[in-house]
Amino acid sequence: MEKTDAGPLIARTSASPAANGETTPASESKRDMDLAMLAGFALFQAWVTLCFFTPQLFPAQQTSMWHIYEVSLAVSALALIPCAVLHAKAAPILRGRPARWLLAACAAAGTALIPCSLFATGLTAAALATIAALLTGMASGLLNLAWCQEFAERGSATDFVLSVVVSSIIIYVLTNLAYSPSVSPWIMLVVSVVVPIASCILLTRQRPATSGFGQLPIPVDVRSRRSFIVRLCVGIFVISFADEFMRNFYLNDTDLAFYSSQVNLVLLVLKIIVSALVVTSIRGKRREDFSFLYRASFLLALVSALFLPYAQESANIAYGITNCGAFLFKLTVLLVSLELCARHEISAVLVFAIVRAVWSLDLLLGSVLYTANAPQFAAGADVGPLAVALAILVAIAYLFVFTPGTSNGSFGGVSLSSLLRRGTSQPEAAGDAPGPAPGSGTAPGPDLDEVCDELARRHSLSGRETDVLRLLARGRTTTRIEAELGISTNTVNTHVRHVFQKLDVHSRQELLDAVEAQAELAAMGEGNPDQRRGPEQDAELAEEQVAR
Repeated sequence: MEKTDAGPLIARTSASPAANGETTPASESKRDMDLAMLAGFALFQAWVTLCFFTPQLFPAQQTSMWHIYEVSLAVSALALIPCAVLHAKAAPILRGRPARWLLAACAAAGTALIPCSLFATGLTAAALATIAALLTGMASGLLNLAWCQEFAERGSATDFVLSVVVSSIIIYVLTNLAYSPSVSPWIMLVVSVVVPIASCILLTRQRPATSGFGQLPIPVDVRSRRSFIVRLCVGIFVISFADEFMRNFYLNDTDLAFYSSQVNLVLLVLKIIVSALVVTSIRGKRREDFSFLYRASFLLALVSALFLPYAQESANIAYGITNCGAFLFKLTVLLVSLELCARHEISAVLVFAIVRAVWSLDLLLGSVLYTANAPQFAAGADVGPLAVALAILVAIAYLFVFTPGTSNGSFGGVSLSSLLRRGTSQPEAAGDAPGPAPGSGTAPGPDLDEVCDELARRHSLSGRETDVLRLLARGRTTTRIEAELGISTNTVNTHVRHVFQKLDVHSRQELLDAVEAQAELAAMGEGNPDQRRGPEQDAELAEEQVAR
């Protein structure tokens, strides 16, 4: 871990967004909710639960059910690893309708085959179970990746958060219907098959994303990015592993009964309240309010682990605590991942493929570990040492990944700015970002304004756009530009977008490269931008410098 990685991964801060030069994603402009995005991803998440737990409605045939779930998790992780490695090639494929419809078909077919494998025998049952696991594993991993990519590119943090709680509502309603005497289990199976198709319809109806989060990306060095993702994955692995183990321990194949219970109804009300608070914070730019997510999830995970010896008396309440902690942790991970993509030029496919792969692997490990020790638990083995071990593991993970502290430039308490440095060894001053000087790579030279003016003239920038270009070339943040020019944040973002469009660049780093290329052209004309060889030659050289 490098020296610059000095701050905690998640830290509470009392500083306002304007004080440290950052703004929360999705709050630059208060977008209206996209109900199709919200409902579509909620349906997908509900399908992941219904797909594997609906066969619990056929208890007489459920003896071999567990291995389908575990093989599916392994397939999901294996399918996501190539996407992370080849994320640049995977991204356009996952945006395409053919791939999305193929994954939806795999989800529907795999869901239908799961109960079929339970009623079959011998090699036929094994073949059907294997095919079902392969299909559902591919779909659950890659279709989730397609949805997350869509949310990241659109900057829909609000819809992302609300979809999680809406999926919980859908599951509660459907599981209560499933246990109604008037509803056949086969009807629930049909619903489980149709849900991924409906989700895909809503996904494929989305228009291409244009503006995303509307934020200026911050370039980061590779070592910092890797360090951040490793720490995040460690947290995901430990917490999700503990949650999966405790789910199996507390519920023991009675998941649908829990989801339809009164305990889950109470939890659902709490989840709605928490989601409302998170959405209010996102849309109101109150980033410090997010600190309660990881703090509460940490506390609930510890309590749930220490509750293991008393699970016999109140298993539903014990898992309710676990489930609520997992919900809060999931929101934390989603917000961190979205911020990582939106503010630091990191591919959404790369981030979410890694996150989902780790999530699948730790669920697999938790399920396998419980299954291996289930006979001992059934025989009344002492689980006190196990409870202490899980609690210690959770505490170590949070101390390593989510240590409370104070840091500037954080989103929801996530100190990305302090962790993902731009190749420097010291923290930056609030409101400023380092920018390479034209032609030198260090501090701006005396002719920087002249270079920017010539670049503005060649690309027909307005006077105010030229002012913004000068400040961008000096590495100023959105908030700093707003203060120096005396204009609003939305106006700054509008000018920045126009500058990017006219200069045909897509990130701050590309803009700095264009300014540097222009400075080299000016230097070849003995410092006078008007003494260059000619517009055609200059354009060719500028394009060559930017490409390089």
